[in-house]
Amino acid sequence: MKRDGSIDRTLEAWFLDGPNEMPERVFDAVFERVEREPQRRLLRLKLRFFDMTPTVRWIVAGAAAILIAGVGFAAVGASRSNVPGGPAATASPAPSASAKSDSAAVPDELRHAFLGAFRSEPPAPTGQDRSILEFSGRSFSYDGNLLTSTASAPALDQVEVVSINSVGGCAVGDAGIYRWSAAQGGSKVEFTLVRDDCAARAAVIPGDWLRSACRTSNNFCLGSLEPGDYASYFIDPLLAGGSSWKPRFEAITYSVPAGWANSGDWPSTYTLMRQSAYATFDPSKCGIDCPDSITVLAHPVAARQNDKCESKAEPGVDATAAGLLDWMTAHPGLVTSSRRPVTISGRAGTSVEISLAPTWTGTCPETPAPFVGVPLLTAVDDWHWAVAAGDRQRLIVFEVDGQAVVIAIDTEDPATLESFADEAMPIIESLQFH
Repeated sequence: MKRDGSIDRTLEAWFLDGPNEMPERVFDAVFERVEREPQRRLLRLKLRFFDMTPTVRWIVAGAAAILIAGVGFAAVGASRSNVPGGPAATASPAPSASAKSDSAAVPDELRHAFLGAFRSEPPAPTGQDRSILEFSGRSFSYDGNLLTSTASAPALDQVEVVSINSVGGCAVGDAGIYRWSAAQGGSKVEFTLVRDDCAARAAVIPGDWLRSACRTSNNFCLGSLEPGDYASYFIDPLLAGGSSWKPRFEAITYSVPAGWANSGDWPSTYTLMRQSAYATFDPSKCGIDCPDSITVLAHPVAARQNDKCESKAEPGVDATAAGLLDWMTAHPGLVTSSRRPVTISGRAGTSVEISLAPTWTGTCPETPAPFVGVPLLTAVDDWHWAVAAGDRQRLIVFEVDGQAVVIAIDTEDPATLESFADEAMPIIESLQFH
């Protein structure tokens, strides 16, 4: 099923303070979409709300882009390097023993986007509060289109970058060498300055970075994680109603044991699942057979109660934690049970199990046929969350600085909810909202 969705907040955030060129990962994602759907006008790409069964969820969170008139030129002239987090591109041939070391391509471990805290030194764009490095096999850039350089690997633990333009503060030809080291699985990388002719580049590259190895090409999720502490990059649970969204690094921090992955980081949702499931599931079909997951749902309101299951707010329902809980408890189509107090990030909350009432006959549209269910929560025009017949979910509802937040524990097999919740709770209890 496809629906229109608003991308105003994403586009405003993109053009307000961000780079003025479309990153290759976004270009490729949209280009591929256009090739699959040639009948669609380029200025009217529709967003997909994935139909999720048994838990029916459509999560579309601001990761769309508009192709404007110059896209024809870009499609012809843009270089097609590896897309971080997207489908695997053909790897550059490994250099032979006789090849010069300075001609070696960047190693696979670095062919990703790397996410980090805001670097206040130039050339950081005004108004941003996060930074991003991106490497392909032969190129490097900072925050989208700054400090653009060629990239190579003069040694196994080094990368060399040479400026190809002056955007961001380097002179053409400025060369720098950085030593790098990675955690065993590569999800964290540290860069150390060896030398650099460009002071602007030397001010932003050194330090710790989180690798974005997302299987969804237009998302900056982290992918598979080693045990340790991590931070979100896009989501902003504390965004005041009506405010313009933009990415906020470290809005959420958390810890995971071995065997977990971050499968989605959108403006209003953040999802964790087991690493084994993340490695095999199809992100484009998540919803039909979506793995067991923990999802932070930001800016939730009661979803519109009609058979269209629109991503709109139900009038008259208080969007506070108490108001949402009272509304769910009183809803004739829902059964709430196992209600108990919990503490998340030092804040009092309530855990409740949700299922569909056996007498409920209301439906939501689904392809190829409607399903019996209750539209539950939505962040208007961003995501929509419903409960279907036979489904069981555990929701944790609380507030952070006056903003309601819901954490959903959801399983593909309802019978495994308790065991998965036991596994998930230590991670949930580690969540900190900043």
